[in-house]
Amino acid sequence: MLSVAVAGTGGFAENHIKTWMKIDGVKIVAILGSDEERSRLLAKKFGIKTFYPDLSRFKAEVKELDILDVVNVPSSHVHIALRLMENYKAVFIEKPLDIDVKKALEFLDVVRNRNISVGVVSQLKFSNAYHRIKESVNGNEIGNIINFTINLSNLRGRDYYCCNGGWRDDRSISGGGVLMSQAIHKINFVMGILGYHVDTVFSFEGPSRYAKNVEEAISVVFKMMDGSTGFLHATSLCSAVSDYIIFEGANGIVAIDFKEWDVVKSDNKFSLSKLLKKICKIRYYKKDTEEVALYNQMNDFVDIVRNKGKGEQNIVEAINDIIIIKAIYESISRGHPIKVKDIIHE
Repeated sequence: MLSVAVAGTGGFAENHIKTWMKIDGVKIVAILGSDEERSRLLAKKFGIKTFYPDLSRFKAEVKELDILDVVNVPSSHVHIALRLMENYKAVFIEKPLDIDVKKALEFLDVVRNRNISVGVVSQLKFSNAYHRIKESVNGNEIGNIINFTINLSNLRGRDYYCCNGGWRDDRSISGGGVLMSQAIHKINFVMGILGYHVDTVFSFEGPSRYAKNVEEAISVVFKMMDGSTGFLHATSLCSAVSDYIIFEGANGIVAIDFKEWDVVKSDNKFSLSKLLKKICKIRYYKKDTEEVALYNQMNDFVDIVRNKGKGEQNIVEAINDIIIIKAIYESISRGHPIKVKDIIHE
C-alpha cells in the first residue's frame, strides 16, 4: 500500500484526493494545510484521520511517505516540495511547477541528484485524444504542420479572484491570470505533440473586468523554429466558445473540442460549420473527460513509484511551459516580439 499526503486544502486538492482514492493500493494518510480549520474539515470530509496545520510538525511526525502531493498556491510549490521531500520517495505537483524559472531549474537539479520520483500535473496528455492526435500529426497523416490554433474560453467571475485571500489576483503568488492558470494546459498539450521548438512569441493583453493585477484575456502569436506558426486566444471573461485546438497541415486538419472531447480529422477543405457539426470526411475519437485523464496520469505516476523507484513525469516539459509563458508576459510588457530562450531539449 502506497501512502500519500496531500499539501493543500482548495478545490484542486479535493480533486486530487478523490482521484487518489480511486487508485488501487493507495491510501491518503494526512492532509497538510496552513489553515487548521480548513485542513480539519477536509480531512473529516474524506475520512482521513490526520491533518497538520504547519510544515514543521508534519515534517517532524511523518518520517516515511511514498508520495507527497503538492496542491497549494503556485508560488510555494517548489518551496513546499524541497522542504518536505527529503525522506519521501516521490513528489507529485499541481501545475504550474512554480512561477519562478530559476526555482524550477534548481528543483530539477535536486530531484535528479536524489533517489526521488517527480511528476507535474499535465492530465490532458494522458487522454486518448492526445495520443490519437499525436499519432495523426507525427505520422504525417495531415502533412507538414503549417499552423496551430488554441482557443480557451472559461468564465471566472469576481468571486474567483476575491476568495481565499485573493491570491489568484496577486501575480506574486499566482504567477498570472488565465494564461498561467488555464492556458498552460493547452500549451503543454500542443508542445507535447509538436515539440518545444518555439522561436518567438508576440502577445497582447485583452480587456479586464474582475481582476486588477492579472490578465483575463490574452492573444499570442507563435513562430516555430521550422517556420510554422501558431495562435492562442484565452479568456476568462466568458464561456462563449468551448475550448478547442486545431492543427493545420499541408494535407488537412485534425482538431479537438474539449467540451465533448471529440476528435475530428479531414483531408478535404473544410468549413467551421462542418467541423462543429462533426461531418468531416473522417471522424475518430474515444470519449475522455478531464477527470479520467487526471486519473490516468496519477495512476501512471503510481506505477513509476512502485516499479522504478525513480522516474520523471512531465517535469522538463513543465519547466519549458513556464519559460514560454514568461516570454509571453515579457512580450506584453515590452510591446514587441520576444525570442524564447533557454528551452530545455533532452
